[in-house]
Amino acid sequence: MSSVESKVISDRVYDPLTRSLVLTFQNGKKFKYNGVPSEINDAFEGAPSAGGFFHAQIKSMYGAEEVT
Repeated sequence: MSSVESKVISDRVYDPLTRSLVLTFQNGKKFKYNGVPSEINDAFEGAPSAGGFFHAQIKSMYGAEEVT
């Protein structure tokens, strides 16, 4: 798990074997995004704005399912 400094996202976990990215949002909800390439995860990790990167590069690009 990797803590994120963001007003939108609190934690993220990336699994390179399954190419899945699990994001926990500040409201406590958790979503798994499937098929995320490692290059996108690396760029996300280095992005100056985690929320901005999420909205531009992840949210509408990869299928998501809520994790309970």
